[in-house]
Amino acid sequence: MKILDRFDPEIQEITEFKQMLRRFVFLQRQERLPLAEHEEKRQLRENLNLKVPVVSRYVRNCGVSTSIFYTPPPIIGGMAGNVDLLANMYNLDQYDVSEEVLFDMLDKGIGTYRLFQKEYKERIINPFYWVGRIIKVPFQIAKFAGFDPGKLEMSLFGKLYKLIAALIILLASIVTILQFCNVKVDDIRMLIR
Repeated sequence: MKILDRFDPEIQEITEFKQMLRRFVFLQRQERLPLAEHEEKRQLRENLNLKVPVVSRYVRNCGVSTSIFYTPPPIIGGMAGNVDLLANMYNLDQYDVSEEVLFDMLDKGIGTYRLFQKEYKERIINPFYWVGRIIKVPFQIAKFAGFDPGKLEMSLFGKLYKLIAALIILLASIVTILQFCNVKVDDIRMLIR
């Protein structure tokens, strides 16, 4: 896995599930199926059932709900409550819910992970992100040791440490960039004088 492709497994798993489900729904709507397509439908249902736990977790982990609130028609009556779309994907018609609601939910999950991917890429190539991460290492060690990192960070010592560390990293970054651009240290000293 490439470092910039952090959310690709989730995107791929949900996308494959959606494609399999779309094919299954198509086959389900056919009145008569040849034996080969009937076997394909059976295999698709089995594969979908195997993937439901993973896809459900991925979709919920990105903040997209896998359920809707169902209220039965007043004439029929019954219990109102949440209906998990993935757990009930084969009998959504009993709840008068279109399969498109399920596909919309999957699309929202894919879109959310694509947004996470974009934000992650922007963050990981940002040098200030890494400077912040490096500066926080001592506070994370203090947290591991049982200290309150928030109080330590807000103390005078913590603020001075962050200031000095940021300045050192900034200067080191400038020197590294200048060296990368083939500017010699002696040339820098001459510019300062």
